[in-house]
Amino acid sequence: MKKLFMFFIVFLLCGYLKAQEPEVLQHFSSWNEVLAKARQSNKLIFIDVYFTGCHPCAVMDKEVFTNKQVKEKLTNEFIGVKTDILKEQLGDSIVRKYQTMGFPTFLVLSKDGDLIAATNGFADVGVLMKFMTKAVGLNQQKTYLTGFSPALNVAYPQVYLDYFGKERRRIEDSVANSWIIQKKALNREAADMLFMVTRKPAPQLQEDFIKNYNGYRALYGDALVLGKAANILTANLKEKLNERNDELFISFLKTYENKFPAEDWKIIRFLLADHYYNGIAKNTDAFLGFIAVNPVLYKNYYGAMVSTLTGKQPVTAERLSLLGRWGAAGIDENTAFETILAIAKIHKQQNDIEGYKKYVSLAIEKAGKYEVDTKAYEAMLTN
Repeated sequence: MKKLFMFFIVFLLCGYLKAQEPEVLQHFSSWNEVLAKARQSNKLIFIDVYFTGCHPCAVMDKEVFTNKQVKEKLTNEFIGVKTDILKEQLGDSIVRKYQTMGFPTFLVLSKDGDLIAATNGFADVGVLMKFMTKAVGLNQQKTYLTGFSPALNVAYPQVYLDYFGKERRRIEDSVANSWIIQKKALNREAADMLFMVTRKPAPQLQEDFIKNYNGYRALYGDALVLGKAANILTANLKEKLNERNDELFISFLKTYENKFPAEDWKIIRFLLADHYYNGIAKNTDAFLGFIAVNPVLYKNYYGAMVSTLTGKQPVTAERLSLLGRWGAAGIDENTAFETILAIAKIHKQQNDIEGYKKYVSLAIEKAGKYEVDTKAYEAMLTN
């Protein structure tokens, strides 16, 4: 009787857990099955790549994929796919193919398997809707990331397969560089993917990558290529600087600032500044001063910084002012809720009630646009 009772409890629990997964996203047994359904329905493919235990992935399921507008867009225009990288072969293959290193990762592909767009990290309703809408437009223009072949399996070298295997074997730079140089002309996709995960590419490969950055970006997308550029420049910066030297750092930036598209350079520069001021110089105030002059809102770095600085101890007036200047850069209704509320918090701590209400009202406006419950934000105006 006790065993029967326990079975019943487990059965109910499994049903509950299964019910938490979004109705608009399905698990598929194979890539061919995904493509067949997409072609049959003449829809794009949307893939949510996650793993069990990933907190932002779970929040996406609970708060974003249940949103009315998100559900309608996914249902009407996409085949929704959900795959667990730790439990499903499809998920494992997608990680290896597209190097989905941050989770959740969202991919949009054509019905024939051509990659259109990729992004990672938690995306609120507005951010996800903007991502999907942009991908639909790119598909209409037939603008694909053609560096990736439609086939999920590619003839990768063993060193690459081992890196993405269960043991996650470290890639030997010399082995990787040799393979890339010898095989790139014969297998461009495999060579470029190996390059992306090689910690220290050969100087000639780094030079080629930076010189032809726009070409790489067109082939593989900004999410992957921008990150690699930042990693290469960060490694080069570490070789030149091991202590604070602002003049040398600024000189280093000037060496590269004209080698990248302006919007990409803003993000790369931000990531380099984060490493230099917070990692090498260990001076948060100097970092905030630099970013206040060169502001950019990238993913949730701003919200994380506000949370870190305001959660430990009282924040100085100077820091609040710098955070305010940084956060005010480019905020509109398309900005993530978390960032909007972070800048609102800074204004409140500055006793700028009008500024606080302005940004909370912006969050309410955005919530209304995407049919998100506004009660929590409205309550903030009365507290």
